[in-house]
Amino acid sequence: MLVTAAAVAVTIAIPARRIIFVPIALVFIYTTVLNMFERPEGLQIAAWFIVTIIVASLISRVMRSTERRAASAHSRRLTARAHGRSAPALFYLNSSGANCTR
Repeated sequence: MLVTAAAVAVTIAIPARRIIFVPIALVFIYTTVLNMFERPEGLQIAAWFIVTIIVASLISRVMRSTERRAASAHSRRLTARAHGRSAPALFYLNSSGANCTR
């Protein structure tokens, strides 16, 4: 499969010599397809790897999307004090629409 991908990549990448590389790529494609039908075990193993990676990625995405991203203003001030920095001022609008600093 890897050699087939390389043969197709070279055929696409070098248009000037395509007349030479197309038959070679076709032979590799033919043998790859024939091999997949004769021995499907490799295809099944590859499918399991792909499914496992997709499931792990989805689980990771769900876990990352449900975690808390920002702490409260109080904990940010405590963290800034602990590291010897001044806490950033937080701006918000009060009910009258005026800017306030917290």
